Amino acid sequence: DGEVADEAAVFRLVHENRATTRTFAVGIGAGGNEYLVKGSARAGGGSSESIFPGERIEPKILRMFEKLTGDGVEEVGITWGGRSVKAYPEAPVVFFGAPQSVFARIDTTKRRPRRLRVKGKYRGSEVEWDVDVTDVDSSRVSIPALWAREVIRSLEDAGHGATGKGTRQAARKARLIRERVVEVSKKYGVLSRFTSYVGVEKRPEKDRVKGELVLRKVPALVTVGWHGFGSVVGTTLAFAGPDSGVDYMLAPTMSFGGPRLSRDVRRERRASAAGQDAGADLVMDILALQQPGGGLRLDAALAAEIGVTLGDVEAIAKRMRIAGRADRFLIASTALLLAVLAERFADMRRVWAGPVHKTRKWFDDLVEEKHPTIDGEPLDAWMQRFVAANVTIER
Repeated sequence: DGEVADEAAVFRLVHENRATTRTFAVGIGAGGNEYLVKGSARAGGGSSESIFPGERIEPKILRMFEKLTGDGVEEVGITWGGRSVKAYPEAPVVFFGAPQSVFARIDTTKRRPRRLRVKGKYRGSEVEWDVDVTDVDSSRVSIPALWAREVIRSLEDAGHGATGKGTRQAARKARLIRERVVEVSKKYGVLSRFTSYVGVEKRPEKDRVKGELVLRKVPALVTVGWHGFGSVVGTTLAFAGPDSGVDYMLAPTMSFGGPRLSRDVRRERRASAAGQDAGADLVMDILALQQPGGGLRLDAALAAEIGVTLGDVEAIAKRMRIAGRADRFLIASTALLLAVLAERFADMRRVWAGPVHKTRKWFDDLVEEKHPTIDGEPLDAWMQRFVAANVTIER
């Protein structure tokens, strides 16, 4: 909520529990504390995402779910062609399918390695890869500055528990870290929590301004959408009453996207998303229908996109035989959408399997308790045949 002022204490708490708990952090909105979000994830051996207003939440949360439900590569080590180097980050957090950068400084007087060996442990087994070394255009990418930035980040992370108060050892560690950070920052021109840069313009004597100093108020930047200034998506213009003393007021509007859009709007959104897989976007819409309890409640817009109507689902719900009282429409809707995912999006199982786990468990528990059937056949088996015969997906 923007009120966390002691990030170091948060990082320290997260890091102390890293052995048993991984931490994943999400920053939402135009004014998210990126330092807190990313730092918490690094301290907890997890990952982070930032979601700006107007962006869809689902793709980034699904990407995080892939990392959450999978195991990271542990004890990562890199063999730098037989050289002894200092690489940062020293303990990189690696997940399959997610890029990870590691920076190292080596002696260029020796012949550079042509290939590096990366090793680690994945689910208790040893894994390794050979990575070819490729030259880059140093005029376009400042590798030394990137290396320095990673050195400073690692030093700052290491210093969160050394505030300079308490034992002499802690104070000495804090002082040494600060000195090293300042040294690297000044040498490579990279900012840090201990350094900043001031531009000074040197003028000839004849061009110097003389006379009294004048106080001039310079407006400060305000995060978009805060205090009624600007908007993260659009601005709602609302006219006030004649006695209010103002002609109008600006009301910031915020939208993170959502499932309840018309069929035409959804198709237009998919068509305008250049290079985006329309099927993936449809999967997001299905997952967004998940209820707090776990079921998937179909809406009219999504029903139209998969070639059915709410009336079709209601008719199925009426035909269904079930033990006791229950929300028949929700049960039929859930069975339908689970079958749609399994039958029409099997190639994307890695994307939806994690988030839909809650729904799957809810449905399986209900089947065990209520035994829903249609014409004597288990509901899920009947629904698979229904989807195969009646549901068409435009991808």
